[in-house]
Amino acid sequence: MIQITTDAKNYFDKIAFTDAPRMDAFHLSFLLGVHALLKNKNEDMLIFKDLPEKDGFLPRGIPKAYEDKFPVNIGLMLEAQIIKERINRDDKEELSKFLNIYLSHKTLTRMTDNGDELMSAISYKGFEIIKSQIEKPSQSKSFIKLYYNLLKKYIN
Repeated sequence: MIQITTDAKNYFDKIAFTDAPRMDAFHLSFLLGVHALLKNKNEDMLIFKDLPEKDGFLPRGIPKAYEDKFPVNIGLMLEAQIIKERINRDDKEELSKFLNIYLSHKTLTRMTDNGDELMSAISYKGFEIIKSQIEKPSQSKSFIKLYYNLLKKYIN
């Protein structure tokens, strides 16, 4: 199950964009984190330490507002990890083994525990960037403008 840290949950506690505020926080953090990783391709940035205190969520699956976005997030995560692990995309056996580490058709997130943990770590990396650049938000509208400007720095 994907997880959000307590400090991220508290940071985003005053804003929501859908009826799934934890997923809003997770998604915003993940997008920034994964784009930062893809842009920088920095080995040090791709090293994750254990996450601080965290809560699992999504006991009933991906919220409706995120059903179409979540597969894209998985693809972005896999791309960042392919870069980190220097996976040869032309070697079908190597690529298949890699994908089996992170993907599963048997879970709510369509990821293995390894996939859930990696996505959670990338989201936390994004949260660390957000927290260092944007004061704790008090309302969604003003936050999203600041967030968008920050995200633009990391998207090609």
